[in-house]
Amino acid sequence: MPTSADPPPNWPRLWALVLAATFLSFFFANEADNDLWGHVLFGRDMLNQRALPRTDTYSYTATGAPWVNHEWLAQVLFALAYGIGGASGLLLLKVALAVVTCAFGLALIRRRTAAAWVWVRPRCC
Repeated sequence: MPTSADPPPNWPRLWALVLAATFLSFFFANEADNDLWGHVLFGRDMLNQRALPRTDTYSYTATGAPWVNHEWLAQVLFALAYGIGGASGLLLLKVALAVVTCAFGLALIRRRTAAAWVWVRPRCC
């Protein structure tokens, strides 16, 4: 008779299939947010000027107004990725960040238990 410590028979395969399908559909979709190219441009400006912008230079209605750019690090990363590999570089950056995030999450789960089936076990079982 199975105990609660035994893994459900097909859960690991099912979860691996769900995760793989999610990864392929979400992380390899080449859809850009409308603001992406603005972020790439702002990052390129920061790299060229070697400074954070203090005023808005691209706004039609607020040119010269003070600007606190809270997304500067991501914009610099976008500009570097685009400069190295174009649109493919941006997609590769997106996939790399997703892999690192998933690996970090898996490492945290693995620290809690050595039972591999628990890593993909749903909460309901």
